Amino acid sequence: MKTTLPLLLLAALSLGLYVLRRRSGPARGMIYPIWAVIVVMAVGMAGQLNIGIRHVLAIYPFLAILASGVFSEALRPERRARAVMAAGLALLGWHAA
Repeated sequence: MKTTLPLLLLAALSLGLYVLRRRSGPARGMIYPIWAVIVVMAVGMAGQLNIGIRHVLAIYPFLAILASGVFSEALRPERRARAVMAAGLALLGWHAA
């Protein structure tokens, strides 16, 4: 199982949107998957076990939840939301392909 580039880009886009909107109410919930990914990666990197990505497989559900933040941001009534939705759908299509 490999991490796809579109999934990483969706998560990074969502992280960027979180940084832009971190003071607003709905964006506050995105901090939990961010911290979950950080904690799992920190524990995995601190260990001496080298078995590939098996010991950090728990980050994939959190990356998917983080990536879904792109689509929740696109539901805002602003003009910029259309560009975010278009980018999210393009990355989602790339990921499916």
